[in-house]
Amino acid sequence: MFPMLGCSSILGECILLLLECGRTLSAGFPGVLNYCIPSLVDGYFQGNSSRCICNTTSDGYPRGAARWYNGHQQVGTDGVLDIAYDKNGPVQVYTCEAVSGLGRKVVSTLTAKFP
Repeated sequence: MFPMLGCSSILGECILLLLECGRTLSAGFPGVLNYCIPSLVDGYFQGNSSRCICNTTSDGYPRGAARWYNGHQQVGTDGVLDIAYDKNGPVQVYTCEAVSGLGRKVVSTLTAKFP
């Protein structure tokens, strides 16, 4: 029997199924969430800087990680992003993404705005 590969969409996540000799292997992205310290108030960071964390809440298969991106460029280290106020800089948009052997999946978007 040859392996069969299929893809179905469940809650926006791509789940791959590999069927071989009556066994099923499910693959999926890790669960990810993010938060910032200090947190946003009415969509704005308070003060001159903030530290934002992008964390995995479940492993997924193959095992993955949570990372910050600005466009296609990975930013931050180990899921930690330090944002500093720059009055002359453009508004920056960051994404907290689940990353694994399946690729990248945007979980949430963060727009860095300071009052």
